[in-house]
Amino acid sequence: MLHVMMGSLLHQFEWELPELERGVDMIEKYGLVLSMASPIHAIAKKKQQ
Repeated sequence: MLHVMMGSLLHQFEWELPELERGVDMIEKYGLVLSMASPIHAIAKKKQQ
């Protein structure tokens, strides 16, 4: 079900990074679980049809 929901979101919207961010920072933060040090912030805009 997760794959269907993600596919639907990716297909129905145009995704972009905020202007302040130059790319995706893939540095990881170690702890009980492995997570990203700085989360991805993406802006969803409805596709023009």
